[in-house]
Amino acid sequence: ATEPATILEAIRSLGARMAPASRKLAFASATGVLGAGRHAGAPAAVVIGQEPALRAVSDAVRGRMIVIATEDGGAHWNDVSAGLPPALEGEGAFAASGTCLVTRGRSHAWIGTGAVSGARVYHTTDRGRSWSVVATPVVSGQAAGIQSLAFRDARHGLALGGSLADPNDRGDNVARSSDGGATWTLAQRTAFSGAAYGSAVVPGLPGT
Repeated sequence: ATEPATILEAIRSLGARMAPASRKLAFASATGVLGAGRHAGAPAAVVIGQEPALRAVSDAVRGRMIVIATEDGGAHWNDVSAGLPPALEGEGAFAASGTCLVTRGRSHAWIGTGAVSGARVYHTTDRGRSWSVVATPVVSGQAAGIQSLAFRDARHGLALGGSLADPNDRGDNVARSSDGGATWTLAQRTAFSGAAYGSAVVPGLPGT
């Protein structure tokens, strides 16, 4: 079989227009790592960052969220989970949203999670060597929590989510932070019912 690094080099040689394919390959690589060894059983990952430095996150395994990192576009991955605080029972990230893990610059990353007992945000300021975690007022429960994060800079961000199980849910599904995720306060919920399963910062738009 062709080595992943060889495939990535071939993709990069086609130019920037192939970036989505390269990211898809890195996703497959990360998912393979998370499904093997001591991380066996971890659900699929979400991959984020600026190539070649990427980060991937998956649900908690043996009491801790799983984060892996690559500095070469997915050819090799390192486990950086050791610095994460203990997970809540059943805690996980909503990887399918594609925005439960976000980065700013080269050092900051945030992970939004959900569990029956709370919706939390993990934050690192040193590329994953150490992490803090705080509770948020976003609704939590079975299939509920933070599904999406959006930061316009290293201090100002939104956490969005809700209950995936109830399309008519009108619970608190938006929280705001102005201190890099150290504290979160409720913000006006989305105009639509149900969960907010994606978000993005739009430069220049009021409120962002």
